[in-house]
Amino acid sequence: MGRHQRNSAPHHQPRVVATTGGLKVLEHPMNTDTTARYWRGFADWASTPFALPDLAVARTEAAFIDTIACILAGFTTPAFSVARAMDHSVSGRAFAFATAGHAFDFDDYDVPSIGHPSVVMVPTVLALVDGSHSISDLFRAYVTGVEAMARMGETVNPAHYEAGWHATATLGGIGAAAAAAAMLRLNSEQTFVALSLATGMAGGLKAQFGSMGKPLNAGFAARRGIDAAILAKAGADASEAVFGAKGFAGLFHGHRPTPITQPGAPLSVIQHGLIAKPAPCCGYLMRSLQMAEDIRTTEAPGSDTIEKVILRIPPRNAAVINQPIPSTPDQARFSAPYCVSAALLNGMPGLADFQPEALFRPDVIALARKIDLQPLPANLSPEDLSPDDPDHIEVHLTSGKVLKRTEGVVLGSLARPLGRDDLRRKLDDCIALLPAPATAVAGRVMAISTCPDPASFVADLWRHSS
Repeated sequence: MGRHQRNSAPHHQPRVVATTGGLKVLEHPMNTDTTARYWRGFADWASTPFALPDLAVARTEAAFIDTIACILAGFTTPAFSVARAMDHSVSGRAFAFATAGHAFDFDDYDVPSIGHPSVVMVPTVLALVDGSHSISDLFRAYVTGVEAMARMGETVNPAHYEAGWHATATLGGIGAAAAAAAMLRLNSEQTFVALSLATGMAGGLKAQFGSMGKPLNAGFAARRGIDAAILAKAGADASEAVFGAKGFAGLFHGHRPTPITQPGAPLSVIQHGLIAKPAPCCGYLMRSLQMAEDIRTTEAPGSDTIEKVILRIPPRNAAVINQPIPSTPDQARFSAPYCVSAALLNGMPGLADFQPEALFRPDVIALARKIDLQPLPANLSPEDLSPDDPDHIEVHLTSGKVLKRTEGVVLGSLARPLGRDDLRRKLDDCIALLPAPATAVAGRVMAISTCPDPASFVADLWRHSS
């Protein structure tokens, strides 16, 4: 069949399924030509050197500081010990770094992917660094990976995430392929092959939340991305069909034929930014923790003066943070009762609150049993963590007084970013878990943007992980 005949086939009428940012989101069969053309254009863009705007550099530097801090803390976890035992290949090292960085769920996240971009992209570029790379090369590769993850997120979310897919794993592997392709300096065709292979390998379920499987999913994403790029460099080819009706978006609950935004116009790190966490637990808990900390600061209620606490949270969020009274640190990070109780009594939780011995503090558990998580009827916005879908808390005191708060803005987001001093305190919290010799490398983290020898830095980081 000729090109004209193929294009003259009858079209299904698109149906509006959502509206976001004033743009209508249409549901209709994926057109392989259209979607493949987008990702071929992405490969052209990604394989052409570009200068990062100053704002992108600043946000990337913050993401590196934040993520490396999380990796350092993760070196102390059982998840990292398991991951490090796999192998010490390039992709094995990325697997271990990413698992460590996600082990405490302290790493950043973003809105379009509904996932954790930096904990996949930073380990990917760190694992591939050699003596030919400058820190600018690492920053550009990171931004390229975040871009791919965000734009594929535009294609499939929020339906993808709500269906049960762990976007850090599924979309993260695609982003990692783009980042790895940039580090390996692949040409456009090789980059497209890497993206196609990584897209075909995508997988990972939210059912792992509350277990070691969640941080391991981040490791799998980094590993798959590097493997896809290495195969592309070696001469592998791959199909365009992974971007069509029977490909990723069609099978993984996508509703758009292509992403809304062309690659780099603007960069996702500028358009959406990253949300750095002030506490090492699920990002869907941050607004509730902010309200709880504010009540503690202004009202100082004791556990014996609180009769009950009601949390009203959008259903997409509530479905993730619904772990009951936890028995393990992994469960605690997704337990609204535990985390909000800790914040009401002691302020914003830190790493110490998720050590095994901290989980069974009598006052925290007693208050946690009084906390009722109530999902709101519906999300009002398709955008994740929209201010239009705020969290609500009511703290009922034994005196009859009710303390109420509503919060729609996340601390650490573009609207309320963490500053450099906040990142320094977070780094200090992370390295406090490490033995003294390993803390030496931490002093170089805050100066990562001027690192003269990234390969040496990564070698030291890996050496101190054992």
